Amino acid sequence: MESEKHKKMSKAVSSNSKMNTFFKPTLNIIPERKAAAEATLTYHTLRHHQSYKSMDCTGLLRKLFSDSEVGKTITCARSKTEVFVNNVISPHVMEGLVETLKSDSVLYFGLSTDASNHGAQKMFPIVIQYFDYRILELDVLPNETAETITQYIVNTLKKHGIEQKLVSFTADNANVNFGGINRPTGGQNVFVLLKQELQKQIVGVGCPAHILHNCIRHGADKLEIDISSR
Repeated sequence: MESEKHKKMSKAVSSNSKMNTFFKPTLNIIPERKAAAEATLTYHTLRHHQSYKSMDCTGLLRKLFSDSEVGKTITCARSKTEVFVNNVISPHVMEGLVETLKSDSVLYFGLSTDASNHGAQKMFPIVIQYFDYRILELDVLPNETAETITQYIVNTLKKHGIEQKLVSFTADNANVNFGGINRPTGGQNVFVLLKQELQKQIVGVGCPAHILHNCIRHGADKLEIDISSR
């Protein structure tokens, strides 16, 4: 250990670069693993119904996992999270859903929709029912007319090539959906227009809770006592 030859070799090692500085790995999997980690974080946010704003704290992960090549590079705030949802997770889920609906395992399905106000926008989810419930579409419509809602539904079904499997339509009992007391005679409502557009018979299913509420409300009006004063 104290020989001149050993000292010379030790000095040579310290003054020369290591082999791994000359031969870099040809495949860098860090970006791929980083993207997978960020997509997983995004899925976690969706799975637990968390706000995109919660992802602004992901910078903390770089401190928590600073000893990880992947952890210290994660950047997935709200904007990037939205990109993952719109361009990765949502297309993947939609592709699987449409393939299932087109397969021989699903002979028929029902459809339901209802408006939901988000500020000045009217959101319309289309929910498909077949031994399972999945959201097929969610869009903003300019109004709540029967014609607009019907075209939205028909265009969505035809876009995915599944309109022939529709057997029922579910919605609340608003006149725009089923025509109120004029339902048996037709009229300009979504249920009637759907049958005309698709040229087939479908079953109309109103909201049973709404029907029960109306029965109780009108029944209470006939009572000899005032329930609200009790």
